[in-house]
Parts: sequence; C-alpha cells; structure tokens
Amino acid sequence: MKKAFVYFIVIVFVCLNAKAQNILNNLQSFDIDNNSAVVAWDSVANADTYQLMWWIAMSEESNGIVTTDTSYQLTNLLSGMQYLWKVRFIDDDGDTSAWSNTANFYTLGFDSECAEVTEIIVGDMNNNRLLLQWEANDSVHLWEAVMGEVGSNAYTNEIRYTTANYEQSFQHLIPSTRYQFAVRSLCNPNISNWTYLYARYLDASAVRAFPIQIDFSDSASNSIVGLISSATNPWFIGSANQGNGSLYISNDEGVNVNFSNSTATISYAYIDFYIPQEAVSFYIDFKYKSSLVDSSAGMKIYILDCGDALSIHSLPNNNFQVGNDIYTGTEGQWVQEHIELPAPLAGSTRRIAFAWLSDTTSTLAEPISIDDIYLTARYCAIPDSLRATNIAATSAMLSWNMTSNQSAYNLQYRSANDSTWTEVEGVENNYLLYNLSPDTYYYFRVQGDCISEQSFYSEIDSFKTALLANPAENIHYTAYDRSCLFQWDDDATNMYWVVEYKPNDYISSWISDTAIDNQKLLTPLQQNSEYIYRMAGVNYLGDTSTWSDEIYFTTLCSAISDYPYTINYILDYNTQSGFINHPTCWQGDNDSLKTVQFDLRDVEEPLLTFSLMSNSISALYVSRNGGESFSLLKVFEACPAFTPQSVSLRDYAYDSAVVLAFTCVPIHDVVVLMRIDNFTIKEGCPLTQNVAIDSLASDYAEISWQDDSRINSWTVILKNAEGESLQTNISNSNSVYFDSLQADQDYYIVIYSTCTQSLTVDSVEAYFHTLDNQGECLAPQDFHAEWWQTKGEETLYAEWSNEDGSNVWEVVYKDFYAFAWDTVQVMHTPIFTLRNLELGSKWLIKVRTFCANTGTFSDFTQTDTVFIGESALQDILTDSNIDIYPNPVENILHLNSNIIAQNVVLINTQGKIVQQWSALPKEIDFSSLPQGVYLLNILDEKGGKITKKIIKQ
Repeated sequence: MKKAFVYFIVIVFVCLNAKAQNILNNLQSFDIDNNSAVVAWDSVANADTYQLMWWIAMSEESNGIVTTDTSYQLTNLLSGMQYLWKVRFIDDDGDTSAWSNTANFYTLGFDSECAEVTEIIVGDMNNNRLLLQWEANDSVHLWEAVMGEVGSNAYTNEIRYTTANYEQSFQHLIPSTRYQFAVRSLCNPNISNWTYLYARYLDASAVRAFPIQIDFSDSASNSIVGLISSATNPWFIGSANQGNGSLYISNDEGVNVNFSNSTATISYAYIDFYIPQEAVSFYIDFKYKSSLVDSSAGMKIYILDCGDALSIHSLPNNNFQVGNDIYTGTEGQWVQEHIELPAPLAGSTRRIAFAWLSDTTSTLAEPISIDDIYLTARYCAIPDSLRATNIAATSAMLSWNMTSNQSAYNLQYRSANDSTWTEVEGVENNYLLYNLSPDTYYYFRVQGDCISEQSFYSEIDSFKTALLANPAENIHYTAYDRSCLFQWDDDATNMYWVVEYKPNDYISSWISDTAIDNQKLLTPLQQNSEYIYRMAGVNYLGDTSTWSDEIYFTTLCSAISDYPYTINYILDYNTQSGFINHPTCWQGDNDSLKTVQFDLRDVEEPLLTFSLMSNSISALYVSRNGGESFSLLKVFEACPAFTPQSVSLRDYAYDSAVVLAFTCVPIHDVVVLMRIDNFTIKEGCPLTQNVAIDSLASDYAEISWQDDSRINSWTVILKNAEGESLQTNISNSNSVYFDSLQADQDYYIVIYSTCTQSLTVDSVEAYFHTLDNQGECLAPQDFHAEWWQTKGEETLYAEWSNEDGSNVWEVVYKDFYAFAWDTVQVMHTPIFTLRNLELGSKWLIKVRTFCANTGTFSDFTQTDTVFIGESALQDILTDSNIDIYPNPVENILHLNSNIIAQNVVLINTQGKIVQQWSALPKEIDFSSLPQGVYLLNILDEKGGKITKKIIKQ
C-alpha cells in the first residue's frame, strides 16, 4: 500500500508541475501612441498572477511588473522605438511557467510638418570616427544627430550635434561596441521624429590578414565582425542554435533565431580583410541554415571597399554581389557554401558583407544563421592559355602559360568517347602527347604544382587529331538561280579537293570535279532545284580524307522583270489533289498557289489579267517582301464559266519582290474546283488625273483633266444624281463639253482611260451642280485654305472675300482619300475652320455663295488641297512618287522611289527630329522607337516637298 501511495504522489506532482509548463499565447498590442501601449494575452484557468517584462529592442535594460489581469497599459515609453515584451504566469500552486514567445510593437511618432530623415547611412567607420550620413531634403536646413547606448532616450543623450550638413562624424568610440544613433530634422519651431540606426563600431585593428576563421565561439574572433541595422531584425552573435555559437538574425536579443515582418529592414554583418598581393585567388567557405522559403526575404553577400557606405534602406549595387542571388530555405539543415571571390582584388583591403533583407510581405519562419566562416587565399596559379599545336594523326604538342613558383605540372587527358581521365604527373610545359587515335576529339586539363600546394585544374581544352589527309573545314555556300558557290577553309597540307554533286533524286548520278584552291562554282544548275554536295581532301601523298557531310542546297528562282508575262495554259486546283500543275518556281500546296517573284520597278501601271472558273469563293493575296507576309488584295465570287478578271497592281509599281497567292474557300462535303487561264501581268493603262470643272452654267458644263501621252482617248459617261447614264462621250483630247443640262441639278461623270492595249480597270469620278437660271450668282473671291496649328490642335483654316455683301456660303470638304464630300453652311463671316486633324492627313476644300435674291448657289471656287503639316500646296510632291510599306510599321520601313532627295527628316508629333538623311534611304529601322505617329518630310532637288504620316505600332 505504501508503494502505491508513493506512485500516486509522484503522478500528482508531475501533473501539477506540467500545468505551469504551458506558455501564454495570443499576445496582442493595441491602443499604441507615442508614449504608451496596451498589451494583452490569453488567460489561463489555474493562473494566480502574471509576470510581464518589456524593454527597448537591443537594450540590456528591461522593466517588469506582476499583475492578476490579462492586460496592462505600458506608459512612459519613448516615441518611434521598437519595444519587445513577453509574459509568463504563476499558477495557484506557486509554479512558474516558461516565458511566452517574444512579441514586439512600435511606438508612434508625433504629427509634424517637419520632414523626417528617410535614408540613414554609415558612410565610413575607421580608427578615428564613425561617419553618419542621411539624405538631403530641400525643405530642411538643420538637423540634430545624437549617439548613446542601445535603448537610450535620444532626447537626453549627452553626445549630440546640430549641423547644417547632412552628415555628422562621431569620435572616441569603443571598438566592438554597439551604439544607438538618432537623427531628426529641425524646422524652427517644428521638429521631426527621430530616425534610428544601430552600429557596432570597428577600428583598423579589425582588418585581418588571411587566413581568417570564425566559429563564433571565441570573443576575440567575434570582435572583428561589424554590425549595422535598425532596431528590427539585427544580426546577433549568440548561442540560440542548440547552444553553439553562430551569427544569426534575432529580434529578441539573440534568445531565438527569428525576425519580424512589421516593417521592411536591411541589416549587415561584415568582415574587413587584407588580400595578399601574391595571392592568385581567394575564397570564402561558410555554412548556413534557414527554414524560410520566401523570395522577399533572405541573405545576399557583397564584396565592397572597406570605406563603402552602408544604408539600412537600400542594398549595395548588384555589381558587387557574389555567390547566390539570395540565400534562403534549407529546410532547417546546415548547408556548406563555397564562393570563389574575384581574383583581381589581390593586394587590396576589402569587406565581405552579409546583408539580410525582408519586408512586410515576408513569410514568418526561421530566418538565417551563419557559422564556421573561413576566408583564405591560394598562391599556386591555375595554368591558363592551354593550346594544342603540331597536331598530327597520333600526336599533339600541348602547352600553357607558366608562373615563376611552379616547378612541374600534372596533365590529364581523355578522348571524347571515354569517361576516365588518363593522368601524367610531373610534366613540363610543351609536352608531346603521343599514341593517340586519328580523327578523334581529345580533352585535356593541367594542374600546377607549387611544392607547398597544388592549383586547381585548369579549364578543359580540346583538340582533334588529324586524318592522313585533312577533310574540308567550315564549308559554306551561296546559292544563285542557276549556280552555287562553295567555299571552305584553306589547308596547305592538301594538294587539291575532290567535289561531287547531283540533283536530289533517286535516278541522278554524282557529277565529279576537282578544285585546286578553297572554292568551287557549280554551274550550270536548274533554278528552283534541290542538289546534294560533298567533298574530300587529297594530300601530297595521294591519300584521300573521308567525305564531308552531305550538304543539301536549293537554287533560287529568278525574279520576273520582262513583261508582258503570260502563262499560256490552265492552272487546275481541287480540294482532293490541290494544284496539280503550275509553272517552275511557283509553289502549290493543298490550298494555295504562290507565284514566282515579280520585279515591277520598271512597270508604271502593272495590270494583272486572267480568266477564272470556280465553284467557290476565291481570293487573291499579295506580298511585297518575297512571300514572307501577305495581305488580301481581292475576293472573287463563284463563277461556273471562265470569267475575265482584271486587277490593278498600281500600288506595287515600285516593288522588286511582289508575290501573288490564290486561295479558295472550302465547302463542307463538296469538292471545290478552281481553274485559272491566261494569267498575264502587263503594262496597264493609267488613271485619269486632276479632273477639274472649268466652266459651269445652268445648262452646260465644261470638264478637263491632266493630259497623258500614254492615253489614246478617254471615255466620259455623264450620269444624273440617281446614277442613270445620260450621255457617253469618247474624247481624244483632255476635255469634254456637256450642254442641254437641267438647271439647279446634281450630275457626276465617270472617266475611263483608253490606251493602245487596254481600257483602265478603274475609273475616276467628278461631281458638279448646275446653276439656277433665274439670275447670276457670283462665286466667292480670293478663296484660299491652309494649315494652322492653334492651341495644340492641327487645324484647316479657309477664308474668302465678301465683296458682294453675301452672308451665307456653302463649304464642301473631304479627306483626300474619302469618297463622299461633307457640307457645312457658314453665315456672316467668310471664315471656316476644321479642328483636331491628324498630322500627315490631306484635305480638299471649296466654297460657293448662296444668292438670296435668286435662291440659288454660285459656282464653286477652285478646290484647294491642304496638307496638315505643310504650309503650301505648291510645295507638296505627289504621293505617286514614293511607295512606303508596311504602314503601320513594327520594325523595318521600306521606301521605293525615283525621287532624288536632298534632305529627309523623320520627326515625332512634338516636332523633335528623330533621324535625318541627305538622301532618301531604302530602309528605316523603327524597332527602337516608341509607339506613336511620325512624319517623314522629304525635300527633293527642286525644292518640292512630300510629307508621309508613319504609324509605329
């Protein structure tokens, strides 16, 4: 019974003691202002009292109270500081629980119109001082900077300075001591809140020579590590990792490896060292661990000058970073890291800085710990400039650069087919490697032996042993339409070369020939045909190398430049077999037929004609870049019998690589047929230009146009407003007269040009309105129109005189390329403006008078042409003189023109010159220009101008 009773007592004791081992949870802070805050925690049922402790971050002094409540208001706090706090409880049996996790909060600053310091930097740290710097602010001209112990009250610190500069030097600091610095702006009478920085001061004695080994268990070696941070997430040297000393991020004075995401932070731990002049390389080894996996939090490593400034608000330049992009999660396991550092820094004093960064989006987890840092140099250089010379079929001379302290070398080599290195120890430079296999790739590398140590192995180099006769190297070719030029590297060991070629088919035999030098022109060949080529070298002993790899090449197609060009047989297509017959150099696949390239630069009015038979809708596409890209040219309806078709290619008259493509629309469950007969491209008949109404009355009209020696006659059709043909005239001169017209009626005419070989495909139309026969009505006088730029808008401005006292006019205008005219009535003032137009657009405008006494309109004035971006019509060249494509453009803009330009300028819409040429370029590269509208202004040798609007997309 006694034994059982003892067991019972032990069990009860353990249970009671276990009660007090619970830690308090759900720590909260609220009602925070500049000097007070309320902290609270969850209650525990058997808690008798609670012990609360709080202190300023990184301070060695703390405050504490005992309370029976689960909350407490902290007072007399310092503003703008990070506070840490924890709590535990004592239960009703007097047992004390473990401390809770450490929580933190920031006291607020006070409201002030005086700007706070936003960037605080340790500018320098040396034997005599620590230089504190901050960012200038135009609204502040005086600052106060103070220094004290960590956690001290900045308002009462004894060491304080007032300065008009944005830096302050602090002297007489104790090495290996962490200080608190604070800076605020003085705005008289206002002041700003304090901005804090914490730094562990190091002097020149902290600069150590190699080797440097720090395991963070020795206070002497720990003293050479500098620390810079804000109060949040500083580096700490402590023993939170299972009792072993290490360097880690801690937000509770090193008790735990942890960090806070309440604010964005950057913290530095660094080591200064001297790199011996005789070092050939140096490196750092260390181990680290972290359970954090977060792209916004981790460690970066930098190699810096000892005097480089360190900011707790921004990282050093990326050019100084070494090692990984960021060091983060290792699943809580120690990971060994090795970093080779920049060898050219030998002979200098440098700093390696470990920078921790995190922000408010960072995931909370164990941040990072560092241990067993080892910095040292190597003094045995890695052999470099490896080379293989005198390469024969079974041997090669290997050499490399030597250094003064190297006595011998270790050589490793292997063939490309082997995985194991063969090693030769103690060799000298210029080593002859023999017993090799012919025509085989070999790899080799070299290690320097400096007696006291050996270097790393060099980079791997390679060579290939020769054949008894060397094959051709670097074979390349240039194909033409009926020939192909092959070239290869010269080889003095070969006497001549054997070349063979044949068409790529199963029946042709190889055609053999020889070449004395290192090139061969194969001719004559068939255009648009694929061939196979190979070659071998023959040396002076008569030995022949292996054949080269077979090279496949295709001859080009000749661009058509002789016209008319005619296909005198029918091209057939159906959806089952595709295009079953087409000319050489045309390309037919399952659903499209592409023509050969056409060079139309010498054809003024290119015209395509053919007859089409199809049971489906078909389309014609055009490419002006040799078939790389196509755009739709015309759509044809189904036609059961051969129907003549004509398509003007006037827009491509200046292009040298025009390709056409026919396609047809498939129909479900129907075999689609398309037949093309008598395909012809020839010189067409030009359109009539510059139609003008020369004379107009109530019953007649006289019309004229620009004469053209290529045109034999003109067919002029007169139509009424409903489109009914009233009269057809065939004129051999460039004018026509219509009489017996109705007064006050709308008419329009259609003009076709007739040349020797054909009639124009397209026509030109012109409109007029006969006068009323009740009385005379005079057209406005002194009419002119021009481009203005008013209030940042592009404006068309027109005006005329008012000599007869009229006060009503009709203005008619349209975009140059529009079909219909717009009409507007103007009263009282003979002025008309059209605003908000696009730069580069062109407009036509005319005006007539409304005569109140007759109720009719007068004749129109002459039609003025206004180019938005140019001030005078007579200075503008015709658009037909230049062809620009593609527009809109993404990369390269092509220009075709017979204009002899003396000045070409590309400007943006702000009037800034982007590029300028003394002659018209063939291409303009827009790839690097921003999107938007550009104007291309061209001035020819006679002073004429043309402006093209270019859209960069």
